[in-house]
Amino acid sequence: MNLSFKKLKNFFSIPLSSSVGLDIGSSQVKMLELQKKEGKFCLINWGISEIKEDISEAVKQAMEGANPVKSPPRRGAAKSLFNRVNISLSGPEVIIRYVDLPKMSAEELEKSLKFEVEKYLPFKTEEMLFDWQVLSYSGQNKMKVLLCATKKNFAEERIKAVEKAGLTPKIVDIDTLCLVNSFYFNNFSENKTVCLLNIGAITTNLNIVEKGESRLSRDIEIDGKEISQASEQNAEGDSAEDKRIENNGEENEKAVESVSPALETLLNETLRCFDFYESQYEKGIEKICLSGGAANFVGVKKFLEEKIGIEAEIWNPLQSIQTQGFEELKERKSEFAIAVGLAIRTC
Repeated sequence: MNLSFKKLKNFFSIPLSSSVGLDIGSSQVKMLELQKKEGKFCLINWGISEIKEDISEAVKQAMEGANPVKSPPRRGAAKSLFNRVNISLSGPEVIIRYVDLPKMSAEELEKSLKFEVEKYLPFKTEEMLFDWQVLSYSGQNKMKVLLCATKKNFAEERIKAVEKAGLTPKIVDIDTLCLVNSFYFNNFSENKTVCLLNIGAITTNLNIVEKGESRLSRDIEIDGKEISQASEQNAEGDSAEDKRIENNGEENEKAVESVSPALETLLNETLRCFDFYESQYEKGIEKICLSGGAANFVGVKKFLEEKIGIEAEIWNPLQSIQTQGFEELKERKSEFAIAVGLAIRTC
């Protein structure tokens, strides 16, 4: 699925030397620069910066990268292309709906939505930017369409912040849809019904997918920082590496207990989504795939497995990307799910 707001696209005919995904979260900005060589994506550089007051300053810092020495020199057209970035939006100002409509051509659908989109989305037409994509057809007369919208002023503020940093947004996407693109880019043969949970500092992106198609998408507001603090208190005295699931291995009952209060909201909202999905499609979720910074902390994975009763795993968004020479990124790979979903969009 490659969905972006058409009104914000700015395509050029010259080929990209590299593609930059810029994930602007609630507390951090993550940058990932990829280059396609012989059909494979290679990591060129990456960066993370904390958002203190000015988003634009955090964007600038992230764009400098963690390894500026390794970055190729950029002059003329190459520098101009590097300054064109893919960004995404999330939160309560972003709405996604799945609607069943009579089968029609793309041109007919475009014309129809110009007059009827307010029937499906809670914003006034003049106040929003919206886009759509046909997901599937059923029988001869029906089709399922994904509609997404954001408040115009919210999108414009984000674009201005990026432009203030000296960059040009090339594609504007949606976090939960970037998550789907990133997941299937790395797990293209996955056929199970999967719930993707990208657990961030404040917002968790949830998307239920089945055989490459998004079925349900929403953002859940939780305190991811509270999860990390609870996990760190439980692992007090351990090294930073031991506080993460992937290096620590086993999660004891004390760890699960410590993160439980912080995870209750996420659990309840996730179960609500599961109930809705099962009522619509008459089938259950088979697996939970976790990403995001808070997903790494001891106790999180086991808590969700025990409370929901479904297998959970932390997946690697960088699995299908050549990352030789960037070993320092290994510890933080699951934090780059959204950035990967943005950077692989080279169109």
